[in-house]
Amino acid sequence: ATVSVTSGPHSEALFGHKEFTFAITPSSITVLSSSRLIETVSSGNYSVVTFNGSDSISGDFAVPSSTTVVLDGSFTNNATLTINGSLVVNDAFDNNATVANLGTLTVESGGKFHNSGVLTNDALFVNEGELHNKNSFTNNFDAENSGKIYNYGEAEFLSVNTITNSGHAYFDEDNSAFTEGLTVR
Repeated sequence: ATVSVTSGPHSEALFGHKEFTFAITPSSITVLSSSRLIETVSSGNYSVVTFNGSDSISGDFAVPSSTTVVLDGSFTNNATLTINGSLVVNDAFDNNATVANLGTLTVESGGKFHNSGVLTNDALFVNEGELHNKNSFTNNFDAENSGKIYNYGEAEFLSVNTITNSGHAYFDEDNSAFTEGLTVR
């Protein structure tokens, strides 16, 4: 935005004109319930929305491209969650339905992503914590693992690309997405 300041026509002590340009950035907010999270993210008024609680969602939900959602509490997804912006998992995230990542999904070092549903990555997935895959993970873009990935039993772990892996991956069978750091149990 730009603000313009000009001395008034009747000012004897002041004269001149000055313009100031500055950026207006949406603020951040912390919410404690999933209903408030959905309402706040959907409003588009905040660039960062932090969830700090323990709750679940049952209705479809999308994170807009201009928004980062930070999960500092335990969160359960029982619907379709579409990430167009960023989702940061700092605690426990349980996916029992569908997560489609079209933006950035980051599991921080203290975070745990438990996937019992379908997780599809079509953008950037960064795992610094733990990913527990018990159903279906499909990686169609970039994935980086410096944490731990656990793939259980018959769970599908499909990757079009090689996963940049400086962490550990534990599988019941070999997986060509990992050139190193794979432990076959």
